[in-house]
Amino acid sequence: HWDEDPRSGSRYSRSRSHDGDRDYAMGLLRGQENSSHPGPPPLDFSAVSVPDALRPSCPGCWQVFSMTRRRHHCRLCGDVFCDACSSSRTVLPLDGPEYAVPVRVCDCCMKDVNKGNYFSLRRYLTPLQLYDPDAPPSSSGKKKAVDDGAGSGEKTKEITIHTVAASLSSLSVDVESMVLDPTSFQEKITIPASILVPAIGRHLKQRLTAEYAIRVLASLLMLGNVVGDESFALAIYEERGGLNDSESMNSATSADEEGRNRTSTLERMKAGEMVNDILAILEWSGSDSRTLSALEQATKVVFYITEPNFIASAISNLDSHRNGGEDGQNSDGPVDMDALANDEMDLLQIDIHRAFRSMLDHATTSASPSLQRWATASLRHLITEDQRRACVFSSGPSRYISFTSQLVSSGGVMILCSLLGADDADIRAHATSALEAIVIATREIGMAVNKSPGKKGFYRAGRGTKDDSAIVDAIVSNGGCGNTLVHLLISADESVAMMGCAFASALISPLLTDPRGSGRTLQFCSSSAASGMGLDSKDDGLASYRNAALVLVVGSGSDDVAIRSDASCLPALIQILKSGLGQSWGGHSTRSMKLQVMAGECLAAISLAVGHIVCETAVNASHSMYGPLRRKAVRALEVMEQEQIYDVAFRIVTSASSSSLDASRNTPQSRLREAAGLIILACASCSSECASYLISNRAVSELVAIAGESRMLTSSSALRGDWASRGLCFLEASTTLLLQAWKNTRRDDDTSSTSPLSLLLEALDAGAVGIASRVVKWKVELHNHDKAYSNIRVKTAVCFMLSAMFGIARDDDQNAVGTSRLYNAIDADCAAALAYENHGKGRSDLIASTIALLKATAPYAQRFANGNLTTGTSDDEPLPMMDLSEACFLAVGSICGAITGCFASGTIGSSTSCNDLHMVLKSSDFGALKSDKHSHLRRDASVMAGEAG
Repeated sequence: HWDEDPRSGSRYSRSRSHDGDRDYAMGLLRGQENSSHPGPPPLDFSAVSVPDALRPSCPGCWQVFSMTRRRHHCRLCGDVFCDACSSSRTVLPLDGPEYAVPVRVCDCCMKDVNKGNYFSLRRYLTPLQLYDPDAPPSSSGKKKAVDDGAGSGEKTKEITIHTVAASLSSLSVDVESMVLDPTSFQEKITIPASILVPAIGRHLKQRLTAEYAIRVLASLLMLGNVVGDESFALAIYEERGGLNDSESMNSATSADEEGRNRTSTLERMKAGEMVNDILAILEWSGSDSRTLSALEQATKVVFYITEPNFIASAISNLDSHRNGGEDGQNSDGPVDMDALANDEMDLLQIDIHRAFRSMLDHATTSASPSLQRWATASLRHLITEDQRRACVFSSGPSRYISFTSQLVSSGGVMILCSLLGADDADIRAHATSALEAIVIATREIGMAVNKSPGKKGFYRAGRGTKDDSAIVDAIVSNGGCGNTLVHLLISADESVAMMGCAFASALISPLLTDPRGSGRTLQFCSSSAASGMGLDSKDDGLASYRNAALVLVVGSGSDDVAIRSDASCLPALIQILKSGLGQSWGGHSTRSMKLQVMAGECLAAISLAVGHIVCETAVNASHSMYGPLRRKAVRALEVMEQEQIYDVAFRIVTSASSSSLDASRNTPQSRLREAAGLIILACASCSSECASYLISNRAVSELVAIAGESRMLTSSSALRGDWASRGLCFLEASTTLLLQAWKNTRRDDDTSSTSPLSLLLEALDAGAVGIASRVVKWKVELHNHDKAYSNIRVKTAVCFMLSAMFGIARDDDQNAVGTSRLYNAIDADCAAALAYENHGKGRSDLIASTIALLKATAPYAQRFANGNLTTGTSDDEPLPMMDLSEACFLAVGSICGAITGCFASGTIGSSTSCNDLHMVLKSSDFGALKSDKHSHLRRDASVMAGEAG
């Protein structure tokens, strides 16, 4: 501490001369960096002179001083009062002969003395309030004995800057002791924050006192944070008077309203002046210990006054005050955003851009690790406040411009990424948290700006934006996904591991929440993959996130460098998932369910990225443009296979806790199971090893059964958004396995041990026909975009499943066992539907419903292809009508027994018209390729399809 005495300078030897004080002050003025300068002088409790201009009236009763109403000094706080307001006498435990007898104490201080608090903070307040930092210094620079000017006969001493420094230093020690033991802080701090804080803030301008004042403010804010008192932080922002506020300090009524107003106006501070002074301290230069300590204290102040919870509370109180009338009722009517901006900016007068620049600069100050820690921790608060302002005031005259768009070009992201390699663990953790906040803030700000009138582009929750894609690229290129993230994930500290998962999730979460992240998984497993154009067909805006996902698995080295075990985050993430399976399945210490869910979501996004790149680049694997990307994706897939990620995911899906889930409830267990389902879906689409494992473990029946659970296909996904149902990934995963099995029936080199027919029987036993029959008959309500998108995705998956089931029945069923079971299931479902619905409208089985769906879908698909049909807003993701039309065509083709059903090259695409479909449906392929006891059913379906076309 700069001052060893926690209470009174009188305990020091009074031989501490003014020469030492002068040397200390001159040393600061000369910019000396020697930290051995003497501290501030001891706090002297001798009465000090109070200029008449500052105290024209008694601060206790506001009666004007005169020849008959004389000034008297309180021997504890040093302020002047009339005799009536300072009539008490008591013995104070202070050094000196004058304190050996009872001395005069004012009524305010007497309240503290009666509580046993002889060291009231009011003894510091008088010099802080009454010393004018802007007044010219005394000619001699020394204290002078003067008369108090009211004829009381008392000799007083002049308040100097050294007195203020001593008061601030001792006050800081007192407050710091309260931080260590806050149980009795309310008894000790009897001065309202609206008075104490401005009195301290007056002395932030002069460097001699600023370093002490900023320390007191930091200690007060820390104390307020410990005890949950926001008044100290709020007082920094609010405009308050710097003198005694007798409305708060005393209950006496004013007898001289004019004098009271004059006194209050004299010391009133400008709004935002204290905040600007704090930011000015942050811009001090110097590497001596005093300067670094002052910078650290200023950084602490900014940390606390920009804390998101405090900001939210302050704004909430402002809104209540603005909307509440005398009766406390909120006012009705539209919100004036410009007025709202002015009110909030008047309250929160901090220059976020300026503060962020200073914090970023101090975060690299290796001379003071403590300063680095506080500065790096403050960055997240500033980023969060920047995001709030940019999202709330995204348009109009009051529009706020965020600094996040400049972080790449200015090197801010590079600086934070460099801090990930710091020796201090706290600095690494805070830098990781700041980078996560930058990605999230940039994403949210981009969506808020695009939602403004006149803006175009996707802005649904969770979508990536161009700006945050650039941030993600910068983080990846600067090593933000390296060993530091791995160390966070493997940490035994739950909060640290959760921070690592949150950062990884922020980089790649749009792969989950954006429909384009998994939009064409089934097409890759069917004939449409052969008609694709590769990754350059169109930019879906997710390339940056997919690249980040690959780096999380294989590191950011060149393609020819072998994968280092410490560079991959995948083993750490998988280990977190295994912790929930128990030691018998490879788990070690159990992690919290929240952490397991976060790790599962990260692995799901990684799996979708790897599956997408491996499948889509397979079309143009020899192209030089896709060679490096494909090699990296294949390497990532190899790591996933080595870690057997699909085994962990399947065990989670089939665990006892998952089997008892209620699909209607959004629980962490349901999110984890859905994440595991997405992992299975992605791995099954690109890994033959995964597909073989799943098939051998009868995964088709498990996945179909889960998809058929009540409300699984109608309840919105808490993991992906309203555009997807909770059971979609399980339905698509089972369909993927069936499609791949169907493909294998037509390959000469098929070596799979499991017959595709057995998969067909599994699906039938699990109720696939019943699911398909219900889904195909769903009505799509186009006015609800998210619901329509979800229903179309489910219908598409069901149609692909039907194409695979009928294809397997046709191509791999020598004894017609599977075909008979399939048609029997369709008949049973139709009979059950007739008995349940009892509408008497005749037979309408699955085959007829599928053909009717194709007939209904083709015109919409054609209009979508021509750009003549839109739904929702212009910023919505277009409905996948072409995907549904394609899936319907493939399903009808398989039902009719045509080879065109699955493996025609480029049969349907974005340019396919209704006439093209009509010609294909009437081709000679239908119903003429196989002759058995079910041929007449195929011919009937062909006739029905031709009539529908």
